[in-house]
Amino acid sequence: MEQIGQVIRCIGKDLLEPFSYLPWGCLAGGGLFLLGCAAGGFPRRKVRCRRWALVSVWVTYLIVLLIQAFFSREPGSRTGIDLHLFETWGTTVQAHAYVVENVLMFVPFGVLLPQIFERQRSVFVCTLTGCVCSMALEFFQLMTQRGHCQLDDVVMNTLGTALGWVLYRIGRMILTKEGRREGKTE
Repeated sequence: MEQIGQVIRCIGKDLLEPFSYLPWGCLAGGGLFLLGCAAGGFPRRKVRCRRWALVSVWVTYLIVLLIQAFFSREPGSRTGIDLHLFETWGTTVQAHAYVVENVLMFVPFGVLLPQIFERQRSVFVCTLTGCVCSMALEFFQLMTQRGHCQLDDVVMNTLGTALGWVLYRIGRMILTKEGRREGKTE
């Protein structure tokens, strides 16, 4: 039980770094939101602004993710490929935290993607998209030598996407049920 507490403390400490990139993401996402809503027509303005808000949150998330994955590291600081499954779990508390963080890193991916793109509302399509994007991220980290290319990262990111999709579906079911209770339909 103590080890779980230590892992949670490590994760909390490690999350401070990506949160420090949030202003850059918010600047880009907020600017996009303002431009998108300003360009929307009056009759459907509320619908357009909601969509632009989702896209803006998506852009904010992607900026933070890309800064964390690439620009927070020196070029050439991390090299190598590790294709051994569950190799990164390791024996240290910090290693366990890194694995959990790789899952958490892609949860927003699975939550936001199906809200923006209708084709992503299938668990298979959304999870596959998360997997492909994770593989691309790992490939570019390898090419730029800004991250280890690890099979575990792809698996954990894909798991995070699937978990995010499940959270999206739960939220959608709750909102749909609330809408029906209030006499509204989706």
